[in-house]
Amino acid sequence: MPTISLCMVVQNEEAVLERCLQSASPLVEEIILVDIGSTDHTKEIAARFTEKIYDFTWQEDISAARNFAFSKGTCDYLFWLDAADVISRENQTLFLQRKSSFTADMIFLLSQDAQHTSSIPCYQERLVRRTAGFCWEGAVHAILSPHGTIQREEIVIWHQKQLGYRQTVSSRESYCYARKLMERAAYQAAITAFSRFLEEGKGAAADCVEACLCRADCYIALQKPEAAIQSVFQSFQYALPTAAACFRIGQYFEGKKQLEIADFWGKLEVHCGVLFQNEKEI
Repeated sequence: MPTISLCMVVQNEEAVLERCLQSASPLVEEIILVDIGSTDHTKEIAARFTEKIYDFTWQEDISAARNFAFSKGTCDYLFWLDAADVISRENQTLFLQRKSSFTADMIFLLSQDAQHTSSIPCYQERLVRRTAGFCWEGAVHAILSPHGTIQREEIVIWHQKQLGYRQTVSSRESYCYARKLMERAAYQAAITAFSRFLEEGKGAAADCVEACLCRADCYIALQKPEAAIQSVFQSFQYALPTAAACFRIGQYFEGKKQLEIADFWGKLEVHCGVLFQNEKEI
C-alpha cells in the first residue's frame, strides 16, 4: 500500500480548513501544512490534525510555496489540496478502495466546483510520486508538468468556498451531475452519485427510474451484471416497468443463457412500448 503526504499551502482559511482536513486526514499518512502569513486561527485549527506546520515567507510566487510544501513530504506520494477542497464520504471510500492501485508517477483525480454544479468535472493532477522529481511552475497559476506514467481515477474532489453547499444543490442538479459523470465514462463516481440521488428521496419518479437504469448501465460497463440487474429492478419502486427496463432484464437473462425468461421480458418490453405509445396518443 503506498503512503501519502498531504501537502497544503494556506493563509487565513479558518472558515474551511477544518472541513478539508477532516475529509482528507483518514486517507493519508502525513499532513504537511505551510502557512504564508495567516492572521486568523488557521494554524490553531491545523494543529488539531498535524504537528508538521511550517511558516513560509510569501514571495508573490505560489509555486515557490507549493514546492516548499512538497519538500517537506516524506511519503511515497505527494498529494495537494486547497483549503476549500473537500472529499465526500463516498469519495473517501472510493479513494481508500483504490489506494492500493496507485502506481503511476502522476495521478489525476476529478475536480468539481460546488458553486457551479452544472459544469462538467475535469481531471486535475493531484498526486505525484515523491521520487519522480515533479516541480511546481508559474508564479500565479501553479502547474505540474506531466511526465512519466499517468493514471486517472474517478475520485471527485469538491471545491467549495461556502459551507453547507449540499443544501443548495437541487435534486435535479444532483441527477444531472450523475448523468455527466456517466457521459464522461467516470462510471464508479457516477454510481455513487446516482445512489446518493436515490437515497435523498426527493427526485421525480421519472428521474428516479432513469437513475436506476443509468446506474445499471454503469455497472454493466464495469462488468458487474448482478449489481446492474438489482439496479434495474429497483426502478420498479418508482413506476411500472418501462420498455427500457424490460430490455435490460432480457439482455441479462440472455447472457445467462436462460432464453425462456429472456423471451418473456422481450415480450413484456414490446407490450410496455405499445402501452407507452397509446398513452402518448391519448
